[in-house]
Amino acid sequence: MDKFTQFLEEKLMPVAVKVANQRHLAAIKDGMVITLPFIIAGSVFLILGNLPIPALANFYKYNAVGQIIAKWLSYPVDVTFNLLGFIACIGISYKLAQHYKLDEISSTILGVLAFLLVTPFHNGIPLPSMGSGGLFVAIIMSLLAIEIVNFIVKKNIVIKMPDSVPPAVSKSFAALIPGFFVIMISLMIRIAFEVSPFGNIHKVVEMVLTKPLTALGGSFFGMMGLSFITNLLWTAGIHGSNLVTGGIARPVLDTLMDQNRIALSAGKPLPNIVTTQFFDIFHNMGGSGTTFSLAIMLLFLSKSKQLKEIGKLAIGPAFFNINEPILFGLPIVMNPILIIPFILAPLVTVMVTYLAMYSGLVAKVTGVALPWTTPPFISGFLATSHWTGAAIQVARLYQRSFFNEDGSTAYDILLTEGQEEVYRFKDRILYGKPALMRYFMQSLNLSKSDLVILDRETGIGQAVFEEAQKAHLAVVVHAEHYSENASNEDYLLWNNYYEYQFTNADKVDCFIVSTDRQKEVLEGQFAQYSQHRPRIVTIPVGSIDQLTEPARERKPFSLITASRLAKEKHIDWLVKAVIQAHQVLPELTFDIYGSGGEESLLREIITAHQAENYIHLKGHVDLAQIYPQYEVYLTASTSEGFGLTLMEAVGSGLPLIGFDVPYGNQTFIQDGQNGYLIPSSDDHVEMEIKRAFAEKICQLYQENHLPDMRTASYELARGFLTDKVRDKWKKTIEEVLHDSTI
Repeated sequence: MDKFTQFLEEKLMPVAVKVANQRHLAAIKDGMVITLPFIIAGSVFLILGNLPIPALANFYKYNAVGQIIAKWLSYPVDVTFNLLGFIACIGISYKLAQHYKLDEISSTILGVLAFLLVTPFHNGIPLPSMGSGGLFVAIIMSLLAIEIVNFIVKKNIVIKMPDSVPPAVSKSFAALIPGFFVIMISLMIRIAFEVSPFGNIHKVVEMVLTKPLTALGGSFFGMMGLSFITNLLWTAGIHGSNLVTGGIARPVLDTLMDQNRIALSAGKPLPNIVTTQFFDIFHNMGGSGTTFSLAIMLLFLSKSKQLKEIGKLAIGPAFFNINEPILFGLPIVMNPILIIPFILAPLVTVMVTYLAMYSGLVAKVTGVALPWTTPPFISGFLATSHWTGAAIQVARLYQRSFFNEDGSTAYDILLTEGQEEVYRFKDRILYGKPALMRYFMQSLNLSKSDLVILDRETGIGQAVFEEAQKAHLAVVVHAEHYSENASNEDYLLWNNYYEYQFTNADKVDCFIVSTDRQKEVLEGQFAQYSQHRPRIVTIPVGSIDQLTEPARERKPFSLITASRLAKEKHIDWLVKAVIQAHQVLPELTFDIYGSGGEESLLREIITAHQAENYIHLKGHVDLAQIYPQYEVYLTASTSEGFGLTLMEAVGSGLPLIGFDVPYGNQTFIQDGQNGYLIPSSDDHVEMEIKRAFAEKICQLYQENHLPDMRTASYELARGFLTDKVRDKWKKTIEEVLHDSTI
C-alpha cells in the first residue's frame, strides 16, 4: 500500500497537475462551463414539452392549441442547444485570451469570426454546424484564432496609437493586424477545404474527430475508462471531474447529449446511452466515487462516533452530489484501503446502469441538461422522463428461475432492477443476453448450408453476427430504419434497431425489406452514407390467400378503418373528417374496427358531434369477410412499415385514402388510380388534415371513381397473393445459399 501511495504522490500527481494547468485544456474546460446555464435553461423548456404525462402528450400532439404551445416551447430549446458550439466558441476564446492577458472582447470576437468563416453558409445559418455538430470545429478555431492573436501581439506587430487617443479607439486599432491575420488564415482554411473533395472543415472534423471520439466516449468501455481515470485522480487529491470530464470529455459527452435531444424532439429512438447526464447523474450519484450510499452508511450504520459525525456533515452535501466532506474528512484521498471501493463502486454503477439501459429495461437519458447538483432520484426521473431512471438509482438484486418439465432447474437469471445480468446453467455461467445468444447460436452447429434470419438486433446483434458467419445471414427490415429529422446531407441517424446491422452490412448476405419504396430509400442511403453496397430484396411481410369478392352488394357510402386505437394511428382525425364530409354526403357511414387506449377519446368526439347514428366503434372481429361489405378504406397513420390492414383492404377491392408517407401507404395507394394520397407535413395541423380527408372522400363519390378504383385495388393486390410471396422467399433463399460470390 505504501508503494501505491508513493506512486500516486511521485508519479501520478505531478503529471496530473501539469495536465490540469495546460492552458488549452483549461480554456476548453472553463469555456464549456459557460454553456451550462444556457443548455440548462433550454432543458427546462425541453422538459415542459416532453413531460411523461399521457394526457399532456396527447394534448401537445393532437390538439390544435396544444400543437401551437408545443411549437412555442421548442423555440428556447432550439436557440440554446442549436447554438452550443457557437456559445462554446465564445467561452473558450474568452478564457484563452484571458490567460494570455489579451484584450478579451476583441480576441473573443476574432475567435467567433474564425469559426463562422470556416462554416459554409448557403441559405441561412446552418444550425447543425452551430450546435453540437460544430462543437469540435468551434474548439479548434477558437484556440487557433487566439494563438494567432497572441503570437502577433507578443511579436508587437500591432498598430499603436498615441496616448491621447481614447482607449476604446486604441484597442480597436491594436486588433486590426491580428484580426487581419486571423481572417486571412481562416479564409485560407475554408478555401483549402472547399477545393478539396471534403467540401468544408466540418466534414473532415466530423470524420476524423467527432465520430471516432463520440463512438469511443459513448461506448461502454469508454465510459468505464473515463470513470477509472477520473476517480484515480481523485485518490491523489486532484479534481478528476474538472480535469478529465470538464477539460477533455465534456465536448464529447455534450455532443452525445445533443444527439439524444434531437432524437427526442423528432419523436425518434434515443441513439446514445452515455451522455453528460449519464456521467453526472448515474455515475456520480452523491459525488465522485458514487459516495451517496457511503454517506448514508456513515450516518446510520457506523458504530464510530467520529464516523457518525462525518456522516452528519456529509449527508446534506452528498444529497446534492457534493462529497468533499467525505473525500477529505474520512479521508478517501491518499487512503490505500478506501481507494479500492472508491474506484470500483462507480465502475459497477456504470456497468449496471449501462446494461439496464442497453437492454431497454431502463429508459435512456433524453438529452435534458440538468445541474450536476440535482439530488438523486429526482435527477434520474428528470433525465430519463421515466420512473425507471429513478428506480435504477436504487438497485436491488433478484433471481428468476426456469424449470424443466420434470421439476429440475434449467437455469437461473440474476437481475438487478429487472436487468438480465447473469444466466446460470449447471455447467456454465453467462453474463448478459449477448453471451446467452452466443451460447444458443453455437448450440445450433451452423454451416454454410444454413441461413440465419435476424429481425432487430437489440442486445444480441454482435453475437448473432459473429456466429452467423459460419452460415449465411439475412436481416429483415420491416419498420422505419432511420430518423429523417435528425439526418442531413452529411449524416444519417439509423434507427437503434438497425444501426448495428447497417454499419456491419459487409457481414450480411442479404437485407430483406417489405416494400419497393423502402428498398429504393435504403439503397440510396447506402450509396450516399456508406461504403457498403449490400444486396437488398423486397419480400412483403404478409400475404393474402386469395382476392375476396363481396358475398352481396356493398353497403353504399360505407367507410371503414381497422387498427389499434392508439395515438399514432390518429383515428380521431378520421372521425372529425367524416363528420365534416357528412355535411356534404349525409348518406356516409364510418365503422371503426379495433380497440385500444384512444377508445374513450373517440367516443367523446362522436358524442360531442352527435354522430352516433353514422360513426360506430365495432371492437375486435375477424375481418376476413368484413372488408368486402364496405366501399372505401381510410387510414391516418403517419408511418407504416408495411400495413397489413392496407393489404387486406386492397385484397377486398377497397379504394384507400391516406397520407403520402412511407412505406405502406406509398405501396398500397396509387394516387388517382385506387385511391388518394394526401400530402403530409411535420406540423400536423388538425384543421387542414380534417379538411383534406373530407375533400377526398367527397371527391371520390361525387366524381364516381369507385368502380375503376375498385378494379385497380384488386389488380394491385395480386402481387401480394401467398403463392407469389412464397416464390419470392424461395428465390431469395436459393440465391443466397447458392451464390458463390457471397
